[in-house]
Amino acid sequence: SLIFWTCDCGLNLNTGYYDVGKIVTRRSAIALNYLKGWLLFDICMIALDWANVLIQISGDGKSTGLSSFRSLRVLRSLRLLRLMKLGRLGAIIEEASIAAGKQWLVLVVALVKIIGAILIS
Repeated sequence: SLIFWTCDCGLNLNTGYYDVGKIVTRRSAIALNYLKGWLLFDICMIALDWANVLIQISGDGKSTGLSSFRSLRVLRSLRLLRLMKLGRLGAIIEEASIAAGKQWLVLVVALVKIIGAILIS
């Protein structure tokens, strides 16, 4: 997962986004959007992962100053917050479908959300 999240950080700098029904593909705008959103969070999570790898590599049974970072493993669970982005996925699909003139897709997304909520609860 360390490799995935490290690569994901770079890929997010090259992934366009929708803004008011139009896709934004300018890299400067993408980078600014990522900076305002998830970049700091991603960097913190990746840094914790790499710190954990360094602890495991340097761990030879002796207590080191880095061993205090082991308690930070719990913070890795914060990565689940990234799933919040999926909550915005419906809004993105809705904007894109309205811009494309496919309002029926908005209804499909709403139905999938409702069915998913029923199945989860």
